[in-house]
Amino acid sequence: MDYRSQVEPHFLFNALASLQQLIRRQPATAERFLGELHDYLRLALPSMREPLSTVDKELASARAYLAVMATRLGARLRFAVNATPGCAAHAMPPMMLLTLVENAVRHGIEPLPRGGQVVIEARQEGQRLVVDVRDDGAGLQTTGPVSTKGQGVGLANIRDRLASLYGDAAHLSIQQRAEGGVLARIELPWAPDSPTPSR
Repeated sequence: MDYRSQVEPHFLFNALASLQQLIRRQPATAERFLGELHDYLRLALPSMREPLSTVDKELASARAYLAVMATRLGARLRFAVNATPGCAAHAMPPMMLLTLVENAVRHGIEPLPRGGQVVIEARQEGQRLVVDVRDDGAGLQTTGPVSTKGQGVGLANIRDRLASLYGDAAHLSIQQRAEGGVLARIELPWAPDSPTPSR
């Protein structure tokens, strides 16, 4: 299935509903929220049409998404985005990181009244590019229609795309954190001078 078809509309619907409420109650916040939403769509929508992106572009889209959600959720959402030097220009398939970040917010942070934090980190480890999305939220789901977050359609789609692009050289892992929440990790071959996947 084409990953573009997996972009769920719930985010946009919820954002527009939040904007409507803010316009009535907090016009200044509504103006900022609209600007953040514009920034997110400006960054994310072009990525959906591209076969390949970069770490820097994907981090920018994730940061813009988190800014929108932080305005919507208020103090319930905190976030940090970090990348070690040398990672920014490295090739990365588009929308994978954003799917992980959306999962962290939707399944990890939003269900908890106290909220929580999402941390994104990109770094080189030997001959691997490692991109982590950590949250301290609700953790892996063991009941309901999806037995774990790792079996969701969006995550299955990431695994399929990684296998198609890189074979066995890349993978996605999802694990419960001992201190609470979830760690989602994408690992890609480190190839800054050869940014195009093998197929």
